[in-house]
Amino acid sequence: MSQLDKPQQWATGGDAPTDKQKAFLQTLATEKNVDVDPANINKGDASAKIDELKNMNTTNPGATAGEPIQDSNTWSTGDDPASDKQKGYIAVMAKQAGQEPPQGDMGKTEASQKIGELKEKTGM
Repeated sequence: MSQLDKPQQWATGGDAPTDKQKAFLQTLATEKNVDVDPANINKGDASAKIDELKNMNTTNPGATAGEPIQDSNTWSTGDDPASDKQKGYIAVMAKQAGQEPPQGDMGKTEASQKIGELKEKTGM
């Protein structure tokens, strides 16, 4: 077991949870139909709670399906090149939608938006 498996022992484990942790906790809590107050836990406890919720059965399926955890326009890496996973997902969905996959370079934000558009068209 490494230190990564022990969030309570992290040097920053006692700090307030990050915005991403809070958003993910809220998303998981909604899906699992559980009350979670991220304002009253620290970063280490938030990590442990995320793991716990991820392993629970979903009691409220579809509650957050399709909703992004964070607005892609605010990503600090949004201008970075789209990941291979994003490109592959776009190619598959574009084919299912009867479209040609976009050509040329695409950033992560643009790719995320294209995925959302194609999800609507394909029902995926």
